[in-house]
Parts: sequence; structure tokens; C-alpha cells
Amino acid sequence: MSFLQSLFGKKEEKHQPKRKVELMPLPQTDEEKETFLKRYFDTLVAHGWNLIPAEEDLSPEIIQNGAEGRLAHLDKDVIRFFSSFKSLFNDGDSVWFNSLTDFSKKAETDDTCTWNHFEREDLERVDTDDEKKVIERFWENHLPVLYGYVMDESSITIVLTGEDAGKIVLLNEGIYEDAEIIATDFFRFLQLHCYSVELGTVKSPLAGFI
Repeated sequence: MSFLQSLFGKKEEKHQPKRKVELMPLPQTDEEKETFLKRYFDTLVAHGWNLIPAEEDLSPEIIQNGAEGRLAHLDKDVIRFFSSFKSLFNDGDSVWFNSLTDFSKKAETDDTCTWNHFEREDLERVDTDDEKKVIERFWENHLPVLYGYVMDESSITIVLTGEDAGKIVLLNEGIYEDAEIIATDFFRFLQLHCYSVELGTVKSPLAGFI
């Protein structure tokens, strides 16, 4: 049984929050992290998101080599999150998370929905080898984890190495020059995303991902 299968019961109907929306407390212990993730997933499902639990644990080789080796830079809590589901997407199918299964697949050039398609689009726009090298260096250090097509084409990425390692970055239309840090770690991002989903308005901090 996967982590999510142990957490989830019956899917709830989408509804508007009847209470004041507040940020979830950030977890510190392993038990608090499990409770936090349960509430996070429950909230998304209650607001119309579709969650398909992972069917089996992925091999260490996939975790080590997935996303062209970038998964090896993620900590165990982030790996646990992405290994929990096979698919996780909103009710309009316009926002979705990549999963470890997605990261294990080779990106085909004719597939517009691969885990790294913004990276490929950036590379297609370049005119010189120097520009190509800059873009390659950027994406080698960023893992796209969430895509949104609600307003503009946008993505959420994790910085993998360097002084900003672990921080969460927003890119609009996949343009790497416009990268903006929106959270200092993955749980703070989940906190902000959950809050935005509950608010459910264009005033939400992450309105493009609800």
C-alpha cells in the first residue's frame, strides 16, 4: 500500500470553505509532516483535484537517475511527496504535478507534456551556443514539479544546488530570466499552495495553480 493509500478515504465533494482560511502550521517532526501532507492532499481533493495513488514503490535506481539525475538532489521528504501519487491534477486538468513516474520517463521531442517541456521550449528559442549553455546550466539546477495553464503557462521548480538549494521558484511562460523565489523550502510552498486552493480566487498567492 502506498503512502497516500494509507492516508485517504472516500473522495469528498468540491466545496467552498465555510471557515476563515488560514495557513497550515509548518511541520517539524516526522509525525507532523505526515499530518501536514494528509491535510494538504485532503484539501486538494475536497476542492476538486484528482488524485491517483501510486501503485507501487519505485526502485532506488529510478530515484537516483530520474529526471536526468536531478532527483538525486532532493531530500527524502520531497521524494516521499512525489512518490505518493501516480497523478495529481485539478478538476480542469489545467494544473498538474509531475510524479516520480513522470520523471522516470525519457522526454520525447514530439511530446509537449513531458516533465521538462519548458526547458525544451527555452532551448528551441535560442540563437547562439552561449545562450544555449546559459539555459542548460539553469535547467540542470532546477526541477519542474508543478505546471499551470490557468492564466499563463507557468511552472514551479525546485532549486537543486548552490546557496539557493531547496528554494521554490516560479517561472511564467517558462522564461528562465523571470524566475522568482516564492518559498524558502518545499513545505512552505505546499503551505502556500494549500492556502491558495482554499481561497480559490484570483487574489490567491498562487492563483495560477489552483
